Amino acid sequence: MNSNSFNIVYKNSTSKNKGYSLEILGSSLVGVNKIIKEFVDIANFNNELDIKVNNVKNGSIIIELLFYIDFHLLFTNIQDLYNFLLVADPKQYKEVAEFFSNIDGAHKSINNYYSQFPLTGEISMMLIGIYIGRMMHMSGKQKEQLTLKDENGNKFPIKYAQRLQNFVKRGGFKKALSPIVEGDAEEIIMEQAEVRFKISEENIENFLPEDDQILPEYEDGMNITFTGKIVALQSTKGESVKFKANEINSELSLLTAYPEEGKGSEEYVNFYKKDIVLRSQIYRKSMYVRPAILIKSVELMQEQLI
Repeated sequence: MNSNSFNIVYKNSTSKNKGYSLEILGSSLVGVNKIIKEFVDIANFNNELDIKVNNVKNGSIIIELLFYIDFHLLFTNIQDLYNFLLVADPKQYKEVAEFFSNIDGAHKSINNYYSQFPLTGEISMMLIGIYIGRMMHMSGKQKEQLTLKDENGNKFPIKYAQRLQNFVKRGGFKKALSPIVEGDAEEIIMEQAEVRFKISEENIENFLPEDDQILPEYEDGMNITFTGKIVALQSTKGESVKFKANEINSELSLLTAYPEEGKGSEEYVNFYKKDIVLRSQIYRKSMYVRPAILIKSVELMQEQLI
């Protein structure tokens, strides 16, 4: 992996590797771009960050982003440089703080530091990649209460924590995480040369506002009978059907339904696009992801009425 690159990995287990919706994937990448632009604004870079897709790799969808920026005078304010280095390189932060805290430090400007310790393009890009990775990771720790130290005990700027908390509560991650929300991917892995973490159903709630809960009235394990239609049969590696439930608002009514134990999706061909009664159990790990259902039995609606 390049030092100035950042990978986004959309991943499903082998058993559920049914492909990815281009529309949802595109929306997610637009969301990632929005997040990175927000991080650039928080850091108060003096120059514009250019983000390019370098490579799309096989297997799980791995999208490599490359960052480019005019690294000359990246910051014009010493405090902005401090905050940035606290996240990107705590060791260098201490060196910079020492540079400005000695006897002559009060009379030095940020230009004096750059002239003695120039930031090359390669170093700048590497630090920006690390910064973005750590900001992604720390975003998931700010929703309920500000977290001002990372997992290694390093300080995290309160300005950054406040901005991230506000960004999460405004739904800033919603588009980027749409593949998980819509059941198109089980997890999204964010990785850089020195930072790697994943977002999945288990922790997605840390990145989304409370109002983004989806059909919270349908709790995991609940037994429920729906009426509706099977509108798609999916049997490529992962066995499932798409069921449109009459009882749910049309925007959210399309649910992934998993066949009864020992059956495959082909067992439901005779019910395809017919009005049916489906007895099921709700299956979900998160209130922020559209629930799935486990099929218990299916019958034609007219048979059930007779």
